[in-house]
Amino acid sequence: MNNSDSVIDLRVSRAVSQVSSSPLPPHRALHPGIMSDTKRLAFSILRFLHDQLNSGTLTSDAKESLEVAVQCMETAYEISTDDQSLAVPMSLPEIFNAATAKFPAQSQANNNSSPNCLSDEDRAEAEALKTEGTQSSSWSPPHGHIPFNP
Repeated sequence: MNNSDSVIDLRVSRAVSQVSSSPLPPHRALHPGIMSDTKRLAFSILRFLHDQLNSGTLTSDAKESLEVAVQCMETAYEISTDDQSLAVPMSLPEIFNAATAKFPAQSQANNNSSPNCLSDEDRAEAEALKTEGTQSSSWSPPHGHIPFNP
């Protein structure tokens, strides 16, 4: 171990002891206002997810996935949708609509994430490469035996 390793170890030890002696977890001890805002945002997301669950538009698999997501968020952020002290005056869709009203959607020509931006030639090449990859991954040795040569 050289001197720089010793200095790093000492710094890490000091940081760990400072964190472990803090009465709150580090993210709360350093930035209580930010954690409060984070919980409020998580609460808004949970309300949105609950609205989606009750919308009747989801498949049973999607509902199950969202239910798990809700449980994970409630556990991770130590919140519940019953805690109305975290509520904000606007719903998440209202906030989103207000934000996106200021910025018009990009045209499809400028949006490379659109699946329709591929030419027919690109699609044909992609399909040929996919087929080639599928065929090469399904190779099996002749007669079902793998030769062994020690």
